[in-house]
Amino acid sequence: MKNLFVKHLSRIMAILVVGGGIGLFLLTLVFCLPSSTIMKNLQSSIWQFREEGYYPIEIGGYPGTQKDNFTDIVMLSSAMYYNSSKSALDKAIHVYRKSYPSANGDLLKNMQYQVENAMSWEEVSHIEYSRYWHGYLIFLRPLLQFFSYEQLCQLSRLLQFLLTVSIIYLLGKNRKPILLVAFLAYIFTTSPVIVVSSMQFMSVHYITLLAILVLVICKEKEADRRYDLEWYAYFFLLIGMLTSFFDFLTAPILTLGIPLLVAVSLEQHMSTKKLLMQLVVCGTMWSIGYLGLWLMKWVLGSLLSGENLFVQAFNSLMFRTSESFAGTNNLRSLVIDKNMSILNEPYKMIYVGALLFAICGCIKNKVNAKRLFIDGWPLLLFACTPFAWWLATANHAFIHSWFTYRSISIAIFSILVWADWTRIGPLSEN
Repeated sequence: MKNLFVKHLSRIMAILVVGGGIGLFLLTLVFCLPSSTIMKNLQSSIWQFREEGYYPIEIGGYPGTQKDNFTDIVMLSSAMYYNSSKSALDKAIHVYRKSYPSANGDLLKNMQYQVENAMSWEEVSHIEYSRYWHGYLIFLRPLLQFFSYEQLCQLSRLLQFLLTVSIIYLLGKNRKPILLVAFLAYIFTTSPVIVVSSMQFMSVHYITLLAILVLVICKEKEADRRYDLEWYAYFFLLIGMLTSFFDFLTAPILTLGIPLLVAVSLEQHMSTKKLLMQLVVCGTMWSIGYLGLWLMKWVLGSLLSGENLFVQAFNSLMFRTSESFAGTNNLRSLVIDKNMSILNEPYKMIYVGALLFAICGCIKNKVNAKRLFIDGWPLLLFACTPFAWWLATANHAFIHSWFTYRSISIAIFSILVWADWTRIGPLSEN
């Protein structure tokens, strides 16, 4: 047992180190690309952002349809950053953006000055954002060589459509009605049009969709394969790492919750012990991947730059997990209600409809109470994941409830999978 533990620990550490090295190499590589074409392609975006503002709401009265142009401007400003005195590796580690004194802190003006190459005589500040990986840049900088921001959003909508349709087709083909309903509930709850219209929301959404697609395709190709917990464990380690690399702390827990519930539903015939083991092991491996790769950014960045990146990262971590903001204290007593309040009537109708679908299925198939509550309790416990995440990141989840609320889809997904799993799964340990 000890040798097995050491073997897996060594393998995990190696994967994290190699993953961090590859990530930093790719970021360094894309910072070797010219920025002049990017600036040219972003000229039209200035007027779109100016017209919409930083936080436009697409549907009045529904904060869940709010875009985050503010963060998109930060991402684009980082993508177009140019300074010949700084190396590509330095840019990859620190991820700078320019700040012009005459812009008076206005992000959009800063972006406009940089795009138009105006005020080149003015002394500018170089703001660094080193605590995140900013992995989105490995796609954003190359794509901005050929496309504008608006065109990238259009391409994103097309990609989301193709991935969503592919998953719906495969779930329908494999006769997974409750899983299909759960997936559609997830899609609608996340406000998909908004997700693909704001770059900062895209990463988590695409990682989730691609993970589901891989799971469904692998299960379809190897329908009779033996259950392999180790395969799932390392799969979710990778998913956690990708989330850490690409995400901007939006609703990262979605990349664990939704794919893991899909995996459980696809397996179906598991004992309660195996079900609990899969949830715990995969959840732990995802957490190691997510936190471990984040740590690798600070370790590698500190070693290669000679600076201590841990100070900024630690201060941010303490702030985001605190329970106070702008004079409001005890946020942990408020954060769940704040996120749940985003769920207006259309979302509630989706949830109620999905739950009624599950209840009708249980009644029709005469699912007994033992199977529902004694054998399926791990899934009900997993439904609490979004609430635990909000409590752990109280400051962040309270301030940004208009997008962190999306984690609640894990709860409804859990309940639907619970209803389906207990109908099919065995009652006792095999």
